[in-house]
Amino acid sequence: MADSPTLEVTDRVGRCLRATFAWQRDRYSHQIEVLERGSMATCLTSEEGDDRDQWPLSPPLQQSSMETAAHGRNIALLVGMAGKSHWSVSVECDPATSSLVFDVACRVGRQPRWLGTTYRANSPIAIDSQDANHAMICNRTAMFSVDSVDAAPGAAVKREGDCISVVAPLLDASPPFTVRWKYRIGLLG
Repeated sequence: MADSPTLEVTDRVGRCLRATFAWQRDRYSHQIEVLERGSMATCLTSEEGDDRDQWPLSPPLQQSSMETAAHGRNIALLVGMAGKSHWSVSVECDPATSSLVFDVACRVGRQPRWLGTTYRANSPIAIDSQDANHAMICNRTAMFSVDSVDAAPGAAVKREGDCISVVAPLLDASPPFTVRWKYRIGLLG
C-alpha cells in the first residue's frame, strides 16, 4: 500500500489547512481539509480520471516523496504519467499566507486537449469574487481562496457547478514541450 503524504499550515488564529494525499485505484488523489475548534472538515477533493484518460482532470500522480527543504519546511513531491505525458507536482506550506502552494508541470508528448487541476467542493459553494486568476470561495466550513500565481501566465481559475479548476495555458507549439501552472489554496479571515 502506498503512503499518504500530508502537509499542513496553521494560521494566526489557530485554524489548520491540510492537504492529504491518498492512494485510490492507480493514483494519488488529494483532499484539502480545514481543522477549526477541534473539528476537521473536508473542503475540496481532487477530481481524478482513470487509466484510460490521456488528459485527466487532475495530474495522474503515482509516486510520492516527502522532503525537507533548506528552509526547514516539508514539501510533498509527486510524479506520474498518462498516455505519453509526464506530470510532476510539488506542494509546500506557506506560513506567511496560511496557504498551500502547488507547483505543477506536465511534459507533453502529444498536443493536449486539457491541462489543469480540478477540485470538487464537498459542500455547496458560493463564489464571493472571481476573476481570471482568483476565486474566493465560501462553504459551510471555511472561506478560502484559490489563486493562480506567477509561474504560468495565462493560467485561469474557473468554476463549473461545485467544481473549481486551475486551467493551464495550452501552448501553440509542437510537442514535446512542458506546461507549468502554479496555484495556492489559502484560508481567509
